[in-house]
Amino acid sequence: MNDICSDTIQHTLTIDPVYTLYVPDVFTPNNDGLNDIFYPKGKSISDFEMYIYNRWGEEIFFSTEINEGWSGKVNNEDKFMSGYYSYTIKITDDLGVHHIVKGKVLLN
Repeated sequence: MNDICSDTIQHTLTIDPVYTLYVPDVFTPNNDGLNDIFYPKGKSISDFEMYIYNRWGEEIFFSTEINEGWSGKVNNEDKFMSGYYSYTIKITDDLGVHHIVKGKVLLN
């Protein structure tokens, strides 16, 4: 007859944080409470910079706060210029790794 054997092993498992970033591709600053501000959302981000450029490559918005989005206004004017705008987002994640995300957003 065979005896039942059992054994136990114990190890500490460390899971490094993985940064995530969601960047919308369109927003509508029409004060309806839905998608009025363009701002990315993410996790495990320690440093953040966002640059918004017009179609001529001129910087029109800059922020170092992930919770401070772009309202769509240029030079504090009340009117909006519909169209595509380029963005560059520079991130340092919680592990100290640098990331650059580039794309376009439609202000509609």
